[in-house]
Amino acid sequence: MRQIDTPLANLALMHAMQEVARSLSMDITAEGVETSAQLALLRDIGFDYAQGFHIARPLEPEMATTIVQGGTRDAH
Repeated sequence: MRQIDTPLANLALMHAMQEVARSLSMDITAEGVETSAQLALLRDIGFDYAQGFHIARPLEPEMATTIVQGGTRDAH
């Protein structure tokens, strides 16, 4: 996603991926989102989900398990 703001080919590819996902009734997730500008562009294109450093830093496995099981980041 680092080059999302520059090459037009990347924009065309993202639009195409979104259209394919929609035609198959699938959700689409963007990975590697690092800036608010990238996230805004992906929302405009129609991506359903995003992940990356802009959203949250990676978690230790134990913390991820706690959150998935209904806990919070503050739980220890």
